[in-house]
Amino acid sequence: MSERGRDPTVQQAEEGIDAADRLDRQIRFLVEVDQLKNVVRKTRLTDKSRFENSAEHSWHLALMAAVLAEHAPAGVDVLHAVQLMLVHDLVEIDAGDFAWWDTQANEGKYERELAAASRLFGLLPADQSSALLALWEEFEANETPAARYANALDRVQPLLLTRYTRDGDWAFSSSSRERLLGRMAPVEDGCPPLWERVTAIIEEGFATGRYGRGSP
Repeated sequence: MSERGRDPTVQQAEEGIDAADRLDRQIRFLVEVDQLKNVVRKTRLTDKSRFENSAEHSWHLALMAAVLAEHAPAGVDVLHAVQLMLVHDLVEIDAGDFAWWDTQANEGKYERELAAASRLFGLLPADQSSALLALWEEFEANETPAARYANALDRVQPLLLTRYTRDGDWAFSSSSRERLLGRMAPVEDGCPPLWERVTAIIEEGFATGRYGRGSP
């Protein structure tokens, strides 16, 4: 997230801040992003006791990236993908999290999230602010191998939680098989070995009636 080999004293001098001010800004940012733990998602934990929050989701994605690294396409920098995953949902502190199928709620989503990214990352020293904004934008663009891998796992994680609930009463919101397959499409390119598992879960869900019932 920073230039390797860059002398931090030179960086601080360029920014016009001293080491203490730089540390103060970093701590302020870290305290501010604690609020991600208050952003409640639409996916329940596997024991169905409550809905997960976005901080838990980001942690789970980072762990998935490490555990499934051997299945990542050639050329994927897994550590970089982990950085993308840890940053991508921070904007929800200001912008909120909305169900993927709620088209009305998602209108203007990018603009709201960009404003949130500017505020949150702007708490950091300039070099780190730019670096985190670049990570967020890379994830959103979904064009680099690391971003495609990160986006693939971002789609798979809630599907796994809804499939593997402990009492077997699982469901994933989608009115049609085609719509859910479209939602999961980034997996086929971002982490191909997972695609067969994803399609099998979807086929099982609609075959058993666990998908599509009462869903938007």
